[in-house]
Amino acid sequence: MLFNSFGFIFVFLPVAVLGFHLLRELGQHRAASDWLIACSLFFYAWGNPNDLPILLGSVLFNYGVARWMGAGAGPQDTRRKSILAVGIAANLALLVYFKARGPLPLGISFWTLVQVMYLVDCYEGMVKPSNLREHALFATFFPVVSMGPMLRAKDTLAQLRAPSALGFEQLAPAILLFCLGLFKKVVIADSFARLADAGYASPAALSLAEGWIASLSYCLQLYYDFSGYSDMAMAAALALGIRIPANFNDPYQARSIVDFWRRWHITLSSFITTYLYTPMVRAMGKVTFAKAMIATFAAMVIAGLWHGSSWGFLVFGALHGLGLVVNQYRKKAKHRKLPDGVAWVLTLAYLNVAFIFFRAPSLGDAAEVLRSLADLRSIGGVQTIAQSMGVSLKEIALPVLLGIALVFSKKTSQQAAAEFRPSLQSLGWAASAMLVSLFYLNSSMAKQFLYFDF
Repeated sequence: MLFNSFGFIFVFLPVAVLGFHLLRELGQHRAASDWLIACSLFFYAWGNPNDLPILLGSVLFNYGVARWMGAGAGPQDTRRKSILAVGIAANLALLVYFKARGPLPLGISFWTLVQVMYLVDCYEGMVKPSNLREHALFATFFPVVSMGPMLRAKDTLAQLRAPSALGFEQLAPAILLFCLGLFKKVVIADSFARLADAGYASPAALSLAEGWIASLSYCLQLYYDFSGYSDMAMAAALALGIRIPANFNDPYQARSIVDFWRRWHITLSSFITTYLYTPMVRAMGKVTFAKAMIATFAAMVIAGLWHGSSWGFLVFGALHGLGLVVNQYRKKAKHRKLPDGVAWVLTLAYLNVAFIFFRAPSLGDAAEVLRSLADLRSIGGVQTIAQSMGVSLKEIALPVLLGIALVFSKKTSQQAAAEFRPSLQSLGWAASAMLVSLFYLNSSMAKQFLYFDF
């Protein structure tokens, strides 16, 4: 089931939220948890019921591994270490199998890593192995099961045991955040998608202007698409009394690749640092700058391949790894700091190049888009994009300009929701955003979320 669907917005989400809180108000806490598990499984199975047994198998397997591993005597327990290794290997084998074989079960890239984090945190003693009801609720929680954000058990299990009661002070910001997330997705992201899809459909014919328009449009499409989903996930969880982490913090305002990864897909960045980079550095013995940079580069290559097994994703990860290494080297060498404006332009240009490999169907197509970025023989003209779009440029001009302007906003949607104080004016803005979103959702422009493919 898609967040950007009328069924989810007007039927599933209200029924799930009201049913959950009603059961808790009646003192039926176990029944409330069971209700939420049932809702989550229904949500997951809606699009493709064949994916459900795979998710359930993963839930039962990881529950069993955690219970088998037990609380133990500490990380030095060789028995627990062996069980952990088996559990992680099985999870990664499942992910690699589907990445290579395809098609991917919904959300497998996300919920597999969440299970790995759970097992490691149990091994490290950060959480105790949960009972089956708690683990099933944590692992299938519908706001995050398909596209994240990635939750850590130590931050979430306590909230699932005692979620906040449903009140207006909690519900109002949740509704606003959902409206903003939906607007980001169906109005802004899907408008940029028209430009990006048209450009990448004919990469060899792009002029210099079209190359930059298509590639930058994809950067913005991906951001507003994924950040919009993350906002809606946070809103849905908040309506259930659960606070989940933010996944984005104005990433295109970053002044370096290091700064970018502090702001972009924050829960994945945390996973890379905690569960990839740190273990690799520890395994290398005495830490040196060279070893740390090797681990940084390797971790980013793995992160690239997490998105998919094609060469484009490998190059995407390698470029980000290289960018991080260069940033850290400049910092260590105490090179002169670039002016903020220059640093921002260089960072955005580098990100744009990396995302070309993320988006292009093949390395050959990526090379054609890269060629167009410096093609001085054909500077102007947007005929290729205009002919391939299916809608006129006038139809998407306003959302595109709004999306560009919001890149420079000093306030995130999460901050806006946290500061939300209901008034006629603020409620009018929220209602307007929802109405415009529903209009776009009912049009031919509405598109599936990008990360559903990962």
